[in-house]
Amino acid sequence: MTSAVGGLSPSRRMESCTIISRQMGATWHARTIPAPSGLTHFMCVRAYKPVMHEQEGTFVARYLGTDAGHAVVRTVVYHTNDGGTHLQATVAQTLDDATSDYMGHPVHWLDSDSGYAIRDGRLTVTNDSGRLWHNVPSPALETALPRYPRVLAIQFLSQTEGFVHLQSRDYAHTVLLKTVDGGTTWDRMCE
Repeated sequence: MTSAVGGLSPSRRMESCTIISRQMGATWHARTIPAPSGLTHFMCVRAYKPVMHEQEGTFVARYLGTDAGHAVVRTVVYHTNDGGTHLQATVAQTLDDATSDYMGHPVHWLDSDSGYAIRDGRLTVTNDSGRLWHNVPSPALETALPRYPRVLAIQFLSQTEGFVHLQSRDYAHTVLLKTVDGGTTWDRMCE
């Protein structure tokens, strides 16, 4: 088995990921999670650390495959209400090119329901464990992203208060933005 970071790792089996922790790390074991329908010939290349609260949790996995002869990445959000015994998988193509930090994590999770990401120059949000995603119109953020396209971090403290730390393409400049209305308006904290 491959080594795990944060309790998850890609499986050596192409079409699955392996989770090796249950009960928020209280017990550990290997469990193979099959790829969702439509991605059975895709390879799980990365599974990200879950966010858990009691028995409810959410995590993201990325799968690599081909579509019409081209390599593509597909993102899947997994959600559980029973500590991981049963998982609901949602293929979230909205997140295929999304990022939430410099490490390439696709989503910053506030909790197992609320997630935030930057995709195509916009803030993308879910409040239902990744089943549906919507763009938040935010002119100040959308104006800042072309000048600072590298997302260093997204951090939301609540569904209304959050921060985005961005960096210029040449790595020379950064800006820290803050929202208190869920991402519609942003104020520069420092540049």
